[in-house]
Amino acid sequence: MITEPRDRYERTQILIENFTKADILKEWNAKVSENFAQIKAKQLYHPKVLDPRDSERQWEDYVQMAFKHTQPLQLL
Repeated sequence: MITEPRDRYERTQILIENFTKADILKEWNAKVSENFAQIKAKQLYHPKVLDPRDSERQWEDYVQMAFKHTQPLQLL
């Protein structure tokens, strides 16, 4: 799912706070750095997919089921 960086940061912060309150991290002898979000990263371009007519469509159209895939991809 493609979301805004601020939204991802806030949701991650809430998850860490919930883990801390539940002592899950302490049980695992783990802790999260206060600067957990200080990483360098790149944002990828939005993916595009082909619909059954081989027209290029946005990923959001596929997620919202505006069209269906023609056949599943076989993974090795």
